[in-house]
Amino acid sequence: MLRNIVQENASLYLDEIALQMEIRLGKKLHNAVKERNELLCSAFMARIGSQYKREQLVFLDESSKDE
Repeated sequence: MLRNIVQENASLYLDEIALQMEIRLGKKLHNAVKERNELLCSAFMARIGSQYKREQLVFLDESSKDE
């Protein structure tokens, strides 16, 4: 589904892709977020923290891309 959305319009921003997925999946997308596993999340953060230096990480914030 994600591949199809991006192939249909490669210039979409991440929030626009998420909206398209939400439209196509309906409530399933919200349920996936609710069911997020905090233990797996913590393990991922610990792994990132132990394997990478601060200088190797890049963070992007698209929360205010339209403003």
